[in-house]
Amino acid sequence: MSDHIQQQALPSNPGIEIIPLGGVGQFGGNCLIIKDLESNKSLAVDCGARFLGPEGHGYRFGIPPIEFFKGLGQDFLGFAITHGHEDHIGALPFAHEVAPAPIWAGPFTGEMIRKKFQRKHFSPPDIRTIAPNNAISVGPFQLKWVTVNHSIPDAYTLYVQTPAGALVHSGDFRLELNPTLGPPTDFSTLSKIGDQGVLCLLSDSTLAGAPGKNPGERSVVAPTQKVFESSPGRLFVATFATHIQRINTIAECCRTYGRKLSILGRSMREKVQMAQQKGMFNLGDVWEKPEAHLLRAPQEQCWLLTGSQGETGSALWRLSEDRSTIKHLDENDTLLVSARVIPGNERPVAALLDKIADRGVKIFDGRDGRHVSGHGHREDMAALIRATKPKFFIPLHGGVQQLKAHKNLGDELGLSNVQLLELRNGEKLRFDGNGGTTHEVRVPLPEPWVNDEEVNPAPFETVFARSRMSQAGVLLGFLSPGKDQIRLEGRALGATDFSPLLNNLGQQMTDYLMEHYDLPYDEMNKKLCRMVNKTFRQQHKNSPFFILV
Repeated sequence: MSDHIQQQALPSNPGIEIIPLGGVGQFGGNCLIIKDLESNKSLAVDCGARFLGPEGHGYRFGIPPIEFFKGLGQDFLGFAITHGHEDHIGALPFAHEVAPAPIWAGPFTGEMIRKKFQRKHFSPPDIRTIAPNNAISVGPFQLKWVTVNHSIPDAYTLYVQTPAGALVHSGDFRLELNPTLGPPTDFSTLSKIGDQGVLCLLSDSTLAGAPGKNPGERSVVAPTQKVFESSPGRLFVATFATHIQRINTIAECCRTYGRKLSILGRSMREKVQMAQQKGMFNLGDVWEKPEAHLLRAPQEQCWLLTGSQGETGSALWRLSEDRSTIKHLDENDTLLVSARVIPGNERPVAALLDKIADRGVKIFDGRDGRHVSGHGHREDMAALIRATKPKFFIPLHGGVQQLKAHKNLGDELGLSNVQLLELRNGEKLRFDGNGGTTHEVRVPLPEPWVNDEEVNPAPFETVFARSRMSQAGVLLGFLSPGKDQIRLEGRALGATDFSPLLNNLGQQMTDYLMEHYDLPYDEMNKKLCRMVNKTFRQQHKNSPFFILV
């Protein structure tokens, strides 16, 4: 499908292409390619992971199709990073391995990326530290990072000047002008960029359905203080390791209510140490090591933990399983889950909190103002559209419902159908040298899935097999050297008369093989699979996954 839209004439130029590889039409895995058609040079904005739930069957997260980066070859210039959340940097080690190129990021984000590469034992990347509002040239592009407020330090909107016109990539943002920690969103610079002319705004859609304006981190302080006031014993606070503003809010409450603070969880200790080294805040007067914290009276203890998403092995999970250095939880303890539950994590979070509640622990979640998102609401989004005054507008970062809600917001603000553009992962949009657009719909590349360091570029056959085995069991068929006999071993879940059925099936297969021992392996395997399915489904709902050895 193509549609051409002609605008006012610009100097003749082949133009640019933008191609989202992730994060557009589904949450996570954010990655956008910007390609200059005259020089053939391209740049990636972010390269994140998409976390998987039970549907992963052992795979932890999906990543953008890294084979695409191979195809860019020597014309690929590098990665421009907006901030350090996993859905924006989690795939970098894997993409960088096939396309080793510079990574531009802020100082806090750059340190996070460096440690990520070290932990995964990848080759050290060439990380180039940027400064806010300091323009740099990268091939045919000029890049400028503009400070915005988000739920992690060092977050930026990216301003990209291209031969076809200026692009604004919002990153993740909220228009908070009076934060509790760190700089506010630089709305003045964003407005000046809009006055200079913006070809296209590409903007985060995560909370496009949320009315009003994001109230900001300061709104969380009073509800959090109420939790401190109502907690007579030990207080445990689970939040995101990178949410330095929230950690600072908890530290300030500790100072106010006479508690000290200690941290459980490697990831959180690492991020807090990094933030202090970068001069973002200082916990020196309130923080102490766990060994010293354990000696304090319960009403003086406040523990920061990872595990707000119910992650197995996290500090909160270990605490619930009595695998922590802290004494058993009891009815005098309080837990504040100072975070939202990321979609897909509802079941593990509920199971974990049920286990903790069964100990008598009083639990507060993120409702009633105790948590606020780092993403802008509709008024934040509208303010960015008004400030940048784009000729074209493309919603990014969200599921289809969020993208459409964001597009509708643009319509409410007076943008025409010509100006409002929609993309999905793998689609290509060209801005030509005369100000027109061409939209090409194509079949997206498969999303690779990752388990530890193993990358499966086409995981669905493996996932199907694992799903089948988890639901119905597995059956192994061992062929004799002459391929005329077979021995069956395994387990069929839900089959109460498994042994007689297996004996009968084995005899059927042997009878068949006696006459067809010379069949090619693939044909023999298909025939035996059909026999397994037919035999089991005559008596049971499911048939075990069959593997011919």
